[in-house]
Amino acid sequence: MDLVSTRADVDAQTQGCARLLAAVIAKAVEDLTVAPTGKERKTATNLQTEPVRSVRFFRSKLFLYYAQLIGVSGEALLEHLVDREIMPLKKDKLTTADYRIIRARLRWALPPMGGKAADHGIEENR
Repeated sequence: MDLVSTRADVDAQTQGCARLLAAVIAKAVEDLTVAPTGKERKTATNLQTEPVRSVRFFRSKLFLYYAQLIGVSGEALLEHLVDREIMPLKKDKLTTADYRIIRARLRWALPPMGGKAADHGIEENR
């Protein structure tokens, strides 16, 4: 992956900004790992503050813009998080259980993946 923060031809300020934006996205992913309550599981709805805030972020134009600025595709990142085949890497901070929770929370909040961003609830940049 060619992240802006790792490119040799990018100035230090741009690299720092890219790392900050990547940290914002990472925090939103981490917030999705909050264990669902019984009511959330029963209704298949995100009710807790952190996951709700993260889902709103992932559905926003801002997320797509941040992803673009750090050098990744926002749509591809969401598809990666929802993909059932993804297993954590050894150095990954997320566990298999975390990925299950993330997939459930995103499935509850976003229509099926595929096609354009608007197809899964994200407003496209204009």
